[in-house]
Amino acid sequence: HRDLHSFPTRRSSDLRPFTSMYFGFISIATTVALVLSLSRLDAKYVESCEKSYAAANPTEVALRCQLRTLNTDFDNLNFSVITSSPLDSITSLSLSCSHVLFYQSTLAASYFHQFSKLQSLAIEHCKLSQLESGVLDGLRLKNLTINTYNTAWPALSLDLSPSVLDEMSTLERIDLSHNNIWTLPDRVFCALGDRKSTRLNSSHITI
Repeated sequence: HRDLHSFPTRRSSDLRPFTSMYFGFISIATTVALVLSLSRLDAKYVESCEKSYAAANPTEVALRCQLRTLNTDFDNLNFSVITSSPLDSITSLSLSCSHVLFYQSTLAASYFHQFSKLQSLAIEHCKLSQLESGVLDGLRLKNLTINTYNTAWPALSLDLSPSVLDEMSTLERIDLSHNNIWTLPDRVFCALGDRKSTRLNSSHITI
């Protein structure tokens, strides 16, 4: 039998390159796993919402949400999931899409019908090309702001259905600025009555 001490032994310094390589592989594998995990999360809509309450009436809720896009095949927003407040208690809703991601947004008819007490609606940076008839059905808004900033995407302009504002007689203020609007349907604002304020800044028309 050979003496055990006669076998060559590796010093710790000799093992350092192998140890570094081993942990290097672990680090790379961990990084890849993290990237894949984030990619899976990114495949879903990502939103953050903040609630606030009116000082004069704490039952009135304002909801402000940051989105990637609005109601597309890419993202599908479910308000019931992202807020614990009943939707019929929300009086102010602000939706802001990513101003970096150039992906078109859409709004379906009666999209906001669950917000029966909504008084103020603001949609910003969501690349909308159409405001269809019925999209505001069921709402009694006082303030409506739709600023798509389509001016950053010149090929896209916002078109309004002739009847989209027919049920909006309660509106006191409407802001359709920064939508790259070229034309408006005849008498589209007639149903608003004695509106107090209409803004069409950064559009190609005047009224």
